[in-house]
Amino acid sequence: MADRRNLIELVENIPLFKNFSREDCKKICEMGKLINLKAGEKVFSEGDRDDSLYIILKGKIKIVKSRVDKYILLAELDNGDFFGEMEILHPSKSGRTASAVAGTDAELLKITKDEIDKAINNSHLYAFKLVHFFAKVLCERLRRMDEAYTQLFLEQKGENKIDELKHFREKLIKEWGF
Repeated sequence: MADRRNLIELVENIPLFKNFSREDCKKICEMGKLINLKAGEKVFSEGDRDDSLYIILKGKIKIVKSRVDKYILLAELDNGDFFGEMEILHPSKSGRTASAVAGTDAELLKITKDEIDKAINNSHLYAFKLVHFFAKVLCERLRRMDEAYTQLFLEQKGENKIDELKHFREKLIKEWGF
């Protein structure tokens, strides 16, 4: 388990915090709570109401979606990766969209939405940098998903599939208010 001084050094070396000062990293560590997990232990389950961000200090975390009698692996995250940023920016009314499970013994830094909101309300620059980084990451993920989704439809033969894609795009624009 990391002590506070070692924790600051761990956080400073995470790519997410490369543009943060040592003092900013210290404040982020103070906002967070260390969590230690054994392999196989859940961080949270799909549907849970948990509006926290998790930063992986050590270990691996699997993000999985459950389907009837199996799990679909969405991502396997490693040291320095983070997850839960969607709940920080826009909490879901239906809870978490997937489960997070320790793939190995892991050490996480958990930061709640309330802590980040307090830092933003107090005009702390590090909180704005953090949220800005999350927005960039989510935009990139959305861009990649859009490309994959479009490719999937292009691989399908027939005019009906192209019409489905057009209808889906129109529905997104109308319902999501772009």
